[in-house]
Amino acid sequence: MKILIYRRMGLVGSRGGVERILTSFSNEMTKRGHQVFLLTNERKKEELRYPLSEKVYFKNIGGTRLRGVRRALMHIFGRGRNSPLFLKKNKCFNEYYASSCRLKKEIDAWQPDIIIGACLKDIMDILYEQNYDIPVGLMFHNNIDYEFNAPWVKRMDFLKDELEKVSFCQILTSAFEGKVRRYYKGPVFCIPNAVTQQEENVSYSPKDKYTVMMQGRVEKMKYQELVVRAFALLKEKYPQWQVEFWGQQRPAYTEEIIRLINENGLQEKVFLKGMTSEPLKELLRADICAFSSISEGFGLAVAEAMSVGLPCVGLKVCSSVNELIEDGKTGFLVRETPEDFAKALSVLMDNSDLREKMGTAGKLKIKAYSPEIIWNKWENLLTGVLEKKRKDVAEE
Repeated sequence: MKILIYRRMGLVGSRGGVERILTSFSNEMTKRGHQVFLLTNERKKEELRYPLSEKVYFKNIGGTRLRGVRRALMHIFGRGRNSPLFLKKNKCFNEYYASSCRLKKEIDAWQPDIIIGACLKDIMDILYEQNYDIPVGLMFHNNIDYEFNAPWVKRMDFLKDELEKVSFCQILTSAFEGKVRRYYKGPVFCIPNAVTQQEENVSYSPKDKYTVMMQGRVEKMKYQELVVRAFALLKEKYPQWQVEFWGQQRPAYTEEIIRLINENGLQEKVFLKGMTSEPLKELLRADICAFSSISEGFGLAVAEAMSVGLPCVGLKVCSSVNELIEDGKTGFLVRETPEDFAKALSVLMDNSDLREKMGTAGKLKIKAYSPEIIWNKWENLLTGVLEKKRKDVAEE
């Protein structure tokens, strides 16, 4: 099977969860004997941050200057739904048309059996003004509401034309199916992310210093300020405890977090650690996983924390995370208030036996997401889609 995977932006120079999943997916499919073409459309000339098998054919087709041109023209013509820049007939300044033409050359040259786009913008690049006899699948790595309520989607009435050409959609949790059905009427399959099963485990033994850890981009959607405000309520009672945030830092929000840290006198208790090439090594030092994100497609950082036996505290409103964390069993789900978050943290801080009990339960739950199980589901899905395509062609 020849599989083409397309990720418009963010694949190079980034250590995000989507990038890790796509490189792992590519590596595994080649290991199973399939040919994989991993394609991106970035203007920046950076390298992949995750290891990629030499058997995977990777190419960056270099992006389009229209993104910058169109951004400048928005100041003149506006960003609204009726702006001439967003009319389907206006191909002069339509970056999706430019990208789809560039992609068509690659697709025609490589002749894949199946094409997969990693988000809605990827599908626009692949299918805008194009028609293929090749099945095209769409992955959803974000919360479905977040994807379809993005400003660029609301401006584009013609996205529905491209969605009608999609052969199937993959979602990360069954809770998203009803939401996808509002926009897409084709086959929908639920396949969660693969989570590497770890033999190593965090320690529950007494120590001099304990750590609450959160891994993930420091940005508004991850809502790290909630953890800072919660810990400010606990700092006097728990002098042995500290907080560490690991991940890429968005400048404006990071400044806000630093301001909160300073205002609450937490300079020696709450630390912004930046990026790490060894997230597992850092997790193994932790005692509690705090995850304050408001919206997730899967919550890979939580799943990986559970894989090393960490009890977790997350938000009830956070999609996917509220399925990974079983309230009272593998951790706690709370309302998005500093008081509620602090209360859940304090219960775990006070009780090492409870941390061990919940951490052990979480590690057991994550076995359902083992790579072998997940990659088998993906291979079976792709094989089934191709078999159906061949059957449909034979019956024509």
